[in-house]
Amino acid sequence: MKSKNRNRILFLLVIVAVLFLAVSLYLVYFQLFEADELAANSLNRRNYIDESLVDRGDILDRTGQILAQSQATDTGYQRSVTYSVSLSHLIGYNSITYGKSGIEQSYNDYLLNIQDRDAVGKLRQVVTDGTVGNNLTLTIDHRLQLLANDLLKPYLGSIVVTDAKTGEVLAMASSPTFDSDWIDQNWSWIIEDQTAPLLNRATQGLYAPGSVVKLISAVAIQESGIDQSYVDTGEEMVTGYPFVNYNNAVYGEIGLRQALIHSANTYFANKSLQVGADKMAEVAGRFMIGEIIPFDLSTARSSSPYQSGMADVDLAAASFGQGTTMVSPLNMALVTGTIANGGTMMKPYLVSEIHSPQGSLIRRTTPEVLSEVTSRRNADELRADMQAVIEGTSAAIWSAPVGGKTGTAEAQDGLVHAWFTGFIPLDDRDITVTVVLENQTMTGAGAASPIAAQLFQWIYDNYHHE
Repeated sequence: MKSKNRNRILFLLVIVAVLFLAVSLYLVYFQLFEADELAANSLNRRNYIDESLVDRGDILDRTGQILAQSQATDTGYQRSVTYSVSLSHLIGYNSITYGKSGIEQSYNDYLLNIQDRDAVGKLRQVVTDGTVGNNLTLTIDHRLQLLANDLLKPYLGSIVVTDAKTGEVLAMASSPTFDSDWIDQNWSWIIEDQTAPLLNRATQGLYAPGSVVKLISAVAIQESGIDQSYVDTGEEMVTGYPFVNYNNAVYGEIGLRQALIHSANTYFANKSLQVGADKMAEVAGRFMIGEIIPFDLSTARSSSPYQSGMADVDLAAASFGQGTTMVSPLNMALVTGTIANGGTMMKPYLVSEIHSPQGSLIRRTTPEVLSEVTSRRNADELRADMQAVIEGTSAAIWSAPVGGKTGTAEAQDGLVHAWFTGFIPLDDRDITVTVVLENQTMTGAGAASPIAAQLFQWIYDNYHHE
């Protein structure tokens, strides 16, 4: 009997030892391989408790205006954003309960000064040592950002303003917006709002492009070497389907420039069949359609409809912005920037510099080529075409030869998405402006162009001879 009891005890001891060893091995594995990932997870609430004790670095705009800073409280530090409504999608929110977004999330380690995190204890050490976070300088001009936000306020949509030469984002507005300083108090109604105020429409909104996509089709036509002349009768029949122009207009003998000026659907339907789906897909890919755009904030991938063997009617429709093509405002801003910049697409960025609390430079962003899209000759020709498009329209300003293209994409219930994308030449650079307004009753020329004109005028008044 004693022998049986002894065996049972021994068996239980072995089981306990095995379980203890398994738990110990898991803890060792977790510490070595999983700890950093868990510590970095934006939903780790223990981190937020620790982070509230850290003086996060300031976020400034290109003029030196403080956009976000930490203020000392009795229990730690409270984050405050200067223009918390206008900048909510860029700066983002920073909540113990709901996590982080925007720059606060993507540059969290720099703002906490723990960018060399190698273990869970690193954050604890920062808290213990009283470390102060690094400061970020953004490419944003808060004055232009406020203007863009005010112009966009009555609408759902987005405005993106970039420097075509460098890729700097000067303004990026999304509407509707929210107050990032009151995210905890307002979370319930924000997430229930059917207009999706948390969505950054500039980077993550995808829209049918309408006629602005003709800029991409134009490059494919240029590169294919086909005859650019066309006799427009007001209708282009493709496998039994008639394509017509806006208001059933007829333009007669036209070339590529006139086709862009008049936004002739028939022209692009005809020429796209000569160019072919493979070439259209290749050019669209160089414009980052269907590709992930690397950026300081998360981006949605635009979609390209082009594929080998696609039906002619689908190819023709896609060439002038109908069909399944979907693009983000940021992507369309890069398309325009490419044309203004001689055929070279620059990588977009929001953070220009990072400085230590003592003021020493940690990192400076240098302009970087994202895609060599087309030749300077083609780009310069298309640039002149875009300037001819705008001459005498509601997007024109007296002080500079603005170039651009409007678009009107079918939405729902008879409404449209109104587009404008264009550029204004300054002394040594071109600034692009892209506007999209959701669910409008007016066209891109009627709704989006006047907003772009106000932005162009401000840009000229403030940046000309800067």
